[in-house]
Amino acid sequence: MQRLIIILWACLSTAVAVAQSTGNKRAAAAYQKAQESLTARDPMAAINHLYEAIAEDNRFTEAYQVLGDVFRLQGDFQNAVTNYRKVVELDPAFSERTWYGLGVSLFHLEEYAGSRSALEKYLSAAEKDNPQLALVKRYIASSEFAIKAVASPVIFKPVNLGPSINSEHDEYLPAVTVDGRTLVFTRKDQRGEDFFTSTRSPDSAGSGNRSEVAVPSSDRRSLIGREPPETGHWQPAVPLSGTINSDDFNEGAESLSPDGQTILFTICGRPDG
Repeated sequence: MQRLIIILWACLSTAVAVAQSTGNKRAAAAYQKAQESLTARDPMAAINHLYEAIAEDNRFTEAYQVLGDVFRLQGDFQNAVTNYRKVVELDPAFSERTWYGLGVSLFHLEEYAGSRSALEKYLSAAEKDNPQLALVKRYIASSEFAIKAVASPVIFKPVNLGPSINSEHDEYLPAVTVDGRTLVFTRKDQRGEDFFTSTRSPDSAGSGNRSEVAVPSSDRRSLIGREPPETGHWQPAVPLSGTINSDDFNEGAESLSPDGQTILFTICGRPDG
């Protein structure tokens, strides 16, 4: 991940390297210092220099574009949107990258209609062999799904899964088999993090929909479900059998295969990584 971030900063430092929209020498000099700061992977210094450039020339399109990119890479999507919209105000045809950054930032702010609109503009302007097209199409599809989901909310009344599952310790990160009959989750106690499992009888498996069986509660301490207790009976949770749990390391973040025969998970603290 760190390597990816470094590559992104390096790409950003050369993405809008030439200040063509300003004739103000002080603005251009501040912009050049911002580029140098990005090359040195110092985004805060770059932001300061870019604001200096804009103070000298408030129509400096490239400076707003790079500000938007820097804020987006830092996860500050609100400031990213502010600067991308300024670019669009000054020059809507400046770069398709503006529409990409605006769309992605709006998506993370849960403004899905605006995100879809911006990313569709990016698609219409981008080269057909652009490697980002697949990602952009996924963002658009996710935005469309979110728009429909918000328009047609599903009633969700969670209930605690009960003492067979929850204890005085923290339970979290649940995974459920497709048939809804087996639950695997992480429990953190004095030993550390280990997997526990529970099963329920076939007549209480419900529809088998994973979202109806178990989800983490907001306090991350217990598991809650969509089905009321009277529809099923979970057996007391026990440590997952076999050699998966260990005395020296923490196991967690599991994922089950559809047939329930394979589990993928993380182990923290092992010397071999």
